[in-house]
Amino acid sequence: MPKKTLALSSIADWVEKNPPVAYKETTIGFLEEAEHAYNWDAAQNVYILDEHDRVIGLVPFTTLISEESEDLIGKYIEKVPLTVKEHDSPQSVVYKSVRENISEVAVVTADGKLAGIVTANDLLSIMHDRHLEESLLMSGIRKKHGAKPYMLENAWEVLKYRLPWLIAGLAISMMLGFIVSRFESALDASIALAFFMPVITYMAASVGVQSEAVTIHTLAVSKFNKTAHVTKEVLVGSGLGVVVGILGGIGAFVISSSLEIGLVVAGALVAAVTVASLIGSTIPMLLKRLNKDPSVASGPVAAAMQDAVSLIVYFGLATALVL
Repeated sequence: MPKKTLALSSIADWVEKNPPVAYKETTIGFLEEAEHAYNWDAAQNVYILDEHDRVIGLVPFTTLISEESEDLIGKYIEKVPLTVKEHDSPQSVVYKSVRENISEVAVVTADGKLAGIVTANDLLSIMHDRHLEESLLMSGIRKKHGAKPYMLENAWEVLKYRLPWLIAGLAISMMLGFIVSRFESALDASIALAFFMPVITYMAASVGVQSEAVTIHTLAVSKFNKTAHVTKEVLVGSGLGVVVGILGGIGAFVISSSLEIGLVVAGALVAAVTVASLIGSTIPMLLKRLNKDPSVASGPVAAAMQDAVSLIVYFGLATALVL
């Protein structure tokens, strides 16, 4: 069966149909005689059905090999370690199979009937395709609508796709000069404030990139509670902000010999890192909702927004405490 791309949101296109099935009362010998009726090459297990044809267990082939043909197959039934729905994404199925340490996944319908299986070969194919897709997307190479392969996009196509987002980031970044100019009096009061501007923007950007990467990865592999995800990232960012804020504040105090500068740097780091986590976790989801590629678009936009917010917080605190 030819496989389709991961752009499809359903595992149904990777399902091997007609795997071996039996009932508890089926004998091993009867199952062997009916081997022509099933797709044996694709399967590692026989799936046991109830009277309504719902999956209730499985028996590995390795178990059946050494048993008598008169034995009832239900004698050796084991629990199905994992079942997935037909509408589940291929990526989520792979991650579930890795988590459960299994190499074959049963796919069931909404009412529990066996739709087919995803074999070890198919799971490996999905993993390979996903790895290739993520690697290309990180380089700004994407699949167009239709059947055109990734690798056929030339440099001009990639440039046209990536440039608008960089221009958007540039436009937001130009605000940084305006922001700094609005706080000229704070810089005049203490030139030491300029020493720590790169620290604030760097830490915010670093934490923001981490949040972006986690969010983009989560968007790719599974469905999830977006509110819970953002809340978790903000809490993590707050914790990180407190730690780097204390350390950064101490460092700024030692360098500048000013308690006020130390407090400004500490407070700015806490606020900037927390906000960066919020921006880094929400921007990819917003772009995904707008049908834009978050792996390419998030970086320039989120980075510029994080820098702008970081400087506003930094100089706002400086104005309040230093002046």
